[in-house]
Amino acid sequence: MELARVWLRDGRAEARREWEIARRLRRRGLPRRPLESLVDVSDLHLRIACPGRYASQDIFGMTCLAAIAASRRPRKVLEIGTFRGATAWILAANAPEATVYTLDLPPDAAEPELPVGPIDREIMQRDRRGLLYEGTPEADRIVQLRGDSATFDFDVVGPDIDLAFIDGAHSYEYVRNDTEKVLPRMRPGGTIVWDDYWDPFPGVVRYLDRLADRGLVAIVATRLAVWTDVVPPKRTVGHEAAGEGRGEAAVTARARRTEEPVCVA
Repeated sequence: MELARVWLRDGRAEARREWEIARRLRRRGLPRRPLESLVDVSDLHLRIACPGRYASQDIFGMTCLAAIAASRRPRKVLEIGTFRGATAWILAANAPEATVYTLDLPPDAAEPELPVGPIDREIMQRDRRGLLYEGTPEADRIVQLRGDSATFDFDVVGPDIDLAFIDGAHSYEYVRNDTEKVLPRMRPGGTIVWDDYWDPFPGVVRYLDRLADRGLVAIVATRLAVWTDVVPPKRTVGHEAAGEGRGEAAVTARARRTEEPVCVA
């Protein structure tokens, strides 16, 4: 598979947009790496033709996400932020042995538990009825979960997550919450991918830049950031106290109480 050929097939306008993403990312703290430096793409057969016309991820981002899923061969995948279900399908289609758990707000969601910005509020108002994976063979392996990730009981998913894709609300508070909820449930050596590491979402950028010393990288010409070979903290899943992850004070207090590593440096 030649990633450049797949990329250019999407047209000159898309290539120009990807160049602009790359230009903006030059100012960021995470090192930029081509996808080929993270996974062996030489013998991958990817499925990136989404079942439906609408998807929030561009064609090259979908190709990268598909390549990561195909190369890692996960058995358990967690996605935070279903939206219309395009990336849930991408993950299931390219990881044929995996069960994909995907979490999103219910259609009648109340005020979010943590702060969100105007873009997230606009997204919450969009019509999310009709998931793109519905009616596909992959739908049998996709488990749709509903709830606010700040209060959702992730014990439903369980431990030993091989691949996580974090693409929920984009505020600093939510990105930190989602990462801290996912991290202790990861299988050692697993992979976490974050979307929207670019200028329109400074909360995502600010949080992930603080994790740069843990080996995170940004994939060239995409909005994706990746942490391969994750080392989960030494803690018991499901012991989080109420209100954790809602502020710097809570993170500091938890570090003092448990004397264990936390996700925020």
